[in-house]
Amino acid sequence: MSASVRIESGIAAGTSYWIDRPVLRLGSDPQCEICVPSAEVAPHAVTLEFRGGSYRAYNRTSAPLTLGRTMLQPSAAGVWNGGDVLELPGDLRLSLAINGDPRPSPRPDAAPHDGLDDYGHETSAADGSANAATPEAAKAAKSKSLIQMAIIGVCVLGMAGLLMLPKGGESTAGPTPNRPTFAAIVESSLKKSDNIRALVQKLQYAQSSVVRGNAERARTSFTELRDQLSRQIDSLPPDDRKDAEIIRDFVETQLGKLQ
Repeated sequence: MSASVRIESGIAAGTSYWIDRPVLRLGSDPQCEICVPSAEVAPHAVTLEFRGGSYRAYNRTSAPLTLGRTMLQPSAAGVWNGGDVLELPGDLRLSLAINGDPRPSPRPDAAPHDGLDDYGHETSAADGSANAATPEAAKAAKSKSLIQMAIIGVCVLGMAGLLMLPKGGESTAGPTPNRPTFAAIVESSLKKSDNIRALVQKLQYAQSSVVRGNAERARTSFTELRDQLSRQIDSLPPDDRKDAEIIRDFVETQLGKLQ
C-alpha cells in the first residue's frame, strides 16, 4: 500500500511525493525530500514523521501553519491525517493521501515506458494508481490523472506566457512542437531515479521564479542548473542520460526567453 504528499496549488501543483522513509523534510530547498518551489516557503518548513501508526508534521518555521483544522505554532507538531490539507505561506496547499497501510514503503518500480521516453506522448499517473486492485480502477485513476495534468499544463503555460511577454507587448513564439511541457517533465520525473528527481526539483525552483516574475533569480537558477547538467550528464547512467538531456533542452529554452 502507499502514502504520498500531493502539492495542490502553486507552480508544482499536481506533483506527488511518495513516502518511502519514516522521516522526510519538506521545504523550498531542493535538497528536501519533498520540495515545494516557492520563495515564500522556508528552506526547511516542516518535518514529516511516521510514528505510532500515524504521520506527524513538525512546524520548523517561525510562523504558525494550518494543518486541517489545527493551527501549528512554531516548533509544535500535529497529526496529519489522510485527506487533511497543510497550508503554507503563499497560499500553497499540500494534502496527505493514504491508500491502505500508511507505513512508508519502497517506491513502486517505474514502468519501462513513460512520458519522457517519447516527446509526443503524455505521461501516466505517478501517484500509485498504476497499482490499483482492478483494471477498471486503474483505468479510471489514469483518466483522472491525465485530466488533472492537462489542466495543470494549461495553467502553467498560461501564467508563464503572460509573464514572459516582451516589454514592447509583442508575444513570443509558440512552444516548439513535440517538446515536453514543464508539467509533463515534473510528472514523469516521479517515476525516475533519484538523480532525475533531484534535477527536476531544481528545475521546479527555477520555474517558480519565472511564474513569480523574478527574472533575475530565474536566470541565476536556470544557469546553475545548466552548468550542473553540463558537468554531470556524461557521467549519468545511460537510463538517466536521455531524461537529463530533455531537462537541459528545457533549461536552454527558458534561458533563451529570459535574455
